[in-house]
Amino acid sequence: MADMRGGKAASSSTEDKEPQVEVRFVTKMDKYRVTDAPIMLPTRLQRTGLNEVVNLLLELEETPRDFDFIHEGALLRSPLARELEKYGKTGETAVVLEYFEA
Repeated sequence: MADMRGGKAASSSTEDKEPQVEVRFVTKMDKYRVTDAPIMLPTRLQRTGLNEVVNLLLELEETPRDFDFIHEGALLRSPLARELEKYGKTGETAVVLEYFEA
């Protein structure tokens, strides 16, 4: 499972104990499909950070796209930590985020 922090791959560190959650990205856009393997991401990430992660996975750093994210049927407009709280999930529960071009 990949470990990403702030859109950049990171190695495990005992110093950095930032809360993380397992995220699976899904989309209906074949052109912008990434692996459906879960990725560990910091729970502080919001739409902008998630957008950076998807662009990195798609290798679109030179010409990034703008994506929006849906979680539990609603647009994601808060950090992942708040979404977990809102839906009574723990960091041990995988979060599925659907993304589409904004």
